[in-house]
Amino acid sequence: MTERLLGRRRCGLVLVTVVGALLAGLALPSAGARPLGTAVAKRMRIASPFVGANSPHDALLRAVVSDLDSFWRVQLPKTYGVVFSPLKGYYAATERQLPPPCGRSRVNRDDISDNAFYCRNADYIAWDEEGLFSELFSTFGEASLAVVLAHETAHAMQARAHVQLPDVYAELQADCFAGAWFQHVLSNQSKTLRFETGAIDDVLGAILAFRDNPGTDASSSNAHGNGFDRLSSFQIGYESGTKRCSHYSVDRPTVTATTFSVTEASTRGDLPLPDAISFAERTANEHFAMAGVSALTVESFNSDDELSAAIRQCNDGFGVSGVLVSDCPERSKVFVSVTRLRQIYGSVKDAGVAYAVVLGWAAAAERNLHRGAQSANEYADGVTCFVGSWLGSVSKGSTASLSPGDLDEAISAAIGLTPEGRDGTAAKITGFARIEAIRKGFQGGLAACK
Repeated sequence: MTERLLGRRRCGLVLVTVVGALLAGLALPSAGARPLGTAVAKRMRIASPFVGANSPHDALLRAVVSDLDSFWRVQLPKTYGVVFSPLKGYYAATERQLPPPCGRSRVNRDDISDNAFYCRNADYIAWDEEGLFSELFSTFGEASLAVVLAHETAHAMQARAHVQLPDVYAELQADCFAGAWFQHVLSNQSKTLRFETGAIDDVLGAILAFRDNPGTDASSSNAHGNGFDRLSSFQIGYESGTKRCSHYSVDRPTVTATTFSVTEASTRGDLPLPDAISFAERTANEHFAMAGVSALTVESFNSDDELSAAIRQCNDGFGVSGVLVSDCPERSKVFVSVTRLRQIYGSVKDAGVAYAVVLGWAAAAERNLHRGAQSANEYADGVTCFVGSWLGSVSKGSTASLSPGDLDEAISAAIGLTPEGRDGTAAKITGFARIEAIRKGFQGGLAACK
């Protein structure tokens, strides 16, 4: 935040580990700790050659490749009027087993290390089995491997359809196509594999892990997009299918990635914790005044017992992931746990803190709008949308605005914090649905949440 929010970064496996720890450090369960229930069909037709590595992932990846072939055999003609042709191969690369040359260029270990790519010159996909896929699997689970192959296969389909887009839009379109394929699997249309519904949230973490460094110029060569834009495109494909993704050629999605200003260069746009709380209070009061929310001030507590007692005395409030944030309309306060906010600051820095604090104002706005009974899910969805509207407003601000990386920090906090209903019961609203709610508010403003 400058009198702007923060940024962080990706570095191959380093960022994969950081994002996994970040999410696990909040409330999201570890993906690798729970089975996702991959079911491989007994009879599988793989038109595209598959060269595995005799790894535990081979059966899963063969199933993914088989289904991607089946999916695009139908969707490529429907989407672009182009007949599908199988890829020349899918290659799991190891220290001893490297993929064939990419055109005239030999692929060495450094080329494939911590990487996955589509080689257009030789029409194949390769990935680092021992490094990248092993780390992804242990951090986010098997669905993350599938979505990487879906993204790279989308690039192969772009080549077949002769799609020409600037780098960042080509990458976002590939995310969109991957989302369309993932919805096809989760809706039980695949004859080859199955994922449990919870796998969709694990995919969110994996996509965040491959976001661009905060401050990356979206117009630069090989830009892939920040986490917010990549997740948005994945959700567009998931919700609307491949035909909508194909419209990126003429109806390109909004790119929110920005570069650091001169004043942000030394701090990377990162405010100290107290300033992040003050930023949230000031900008939330400005924004939510338009929703009829009276001015609120933050009151901090150093212990859970003190905060719990204050919430009981107020007899109203909205909690997130246990004792963290609550609003108290009768005292015009938003109560926060400084201890918990320090934990969030350590994981996702200032924008994650601001997201959590602004939940207090969003809860007040949601109660003003819906004074009757609501389910925990309805309430949490509305509150999340209102925070998204605040993010959208601040992103356009002049005296105070988001810095590169801030949107990614905010959605990381949204995924990792378990929302609650008005009565304190946990809401069963997935991380995927929370991102949808944030996007709705971000794009449509306060009116979209009413």
